[in-house]
Amino acid sequence: MRRLVRPWAVLLPLGLLVLGGCAPLEVEITTLSQKVDEAFKAHEYQRAQALLAELPTGERTQQMEAREAWLERMTGHLEQAILMQAAALLRREQWLDALEVYDRGLVMLPDSAPLQAARETARVQYEGRLTDLQVRLMLARGRSLAALRPIYEELARVDPEDAEAARELGRIRQDSLEVAQDLQKLGGLALEAKELRLAVDALSLSQALRPTDDTLEMLDSAQQAKAQVQAAQRQADHARRQAAWEARSRELFDHYHEAMQSGDLNAASRHLKGLERTRPRDESLPRLQRELDQAIDTRITLGLEEGRRQYLDGEIEQAVETWRELLELRPNHAELQAHVQRAERVLESLRGLEGEPMVIPEPIPDDADEADEADGAEAEEQ
Repeated sequence: MRRLVRPWAVLLPLGLLVLGGCAPLEVEITTLSQKVDEAFKAHEYQRAQALLAELPTGERTQQMEAREAWLERMTGHLEQAILMQAAALLRREQWLDALEVYDRGLVMLPDSAPLQAARETARVQYEGRLTDLQVRLMLARGRSLAALRPIYEELARVDPEDAEAARELGRIRQDSLEVAQDLQKLGGLALEAKELRLAVDALSLSQALRPTDDTLEMLDSAQQAKAQVQAAQRQADHARRQAAWEARSRELFDHYHEAMQSGDLNAASRHLKGLERTRPRDESLPRLQRELDQAIDTRITLGLEEGRRQYLDGEIEQAVETWRELLELRPNHAELQAHVQRAERVLESLRGLEGEPMVIPEPIPDDADEADEADGAEAEEQ
């Protein structure tokens, strides 16, 4: 009901002002000091701090100065404590309690930008969480109705006298119409927001519960947009993989050339094998392989001679190490294998004859054929 305002009720305050000489008005005057006290009692610390800054010199008592110093120390700590307390609540998803903590903090520190920003972030997260749950609930209801309706329709057909099933079918059909309408709205909003997966899910359910031309048209648009996005995503993924493949290939090429320049033929071999896996059709790979093979052959030729010199000088362990390093480059090199086996047998003999007269090492054949003949002669003697 509209409240009527009587004319005399408006004129009465004016009359009191005119009659002020008869009865002097008592005007309550609040000093800055009193306002500071009130702000402290209300825990409005930022307001109290501003009021203290306005105090004239005559009213700056020792108590007021102590309060001002306390506020300067406390404000930063208080802000941090509020943020930490609210953050702990947010980690437990106690959204409303966290918002209440922010609100209490903003009463004390209304101009705190960190508190304002944190509260706004928490509010958005809370509303997003609510929206997510409401959307999930709506989709779950739609799926449930879509699954139940054909079952009850079949039950009503098989047993027409089942009154309870008939009533439940009627309720499901009515609920299906309402939920389908809500799902259509949700699908439309999701389509506008480019949330295409949600749009397709919501509109598909809506069309299943209540087929309409409008819903079908929106569903077609959502499916087409989703297909376009997926195609673009596949192209982007392919381009990203292609770029990563090219970068990896360039890296392997660089590592190969660096290894060749430094003489690390094992590393060069590994990098070349990596290139063969990443870009097997590269026309430069056969040339690089020939370059590597030539360098390995040269290394083995020089290493064989170095190992023979060490062997004849009695440095048998060093010779074995030299030849073994070469075997890493050519694991199936027959001459290297024969040299290593012969030198290892000599080392075993030397270890077994410690304290006996020095054993003269077996001679090293000049090539692999002579090595094989020497091995055959040893076998016949045994």
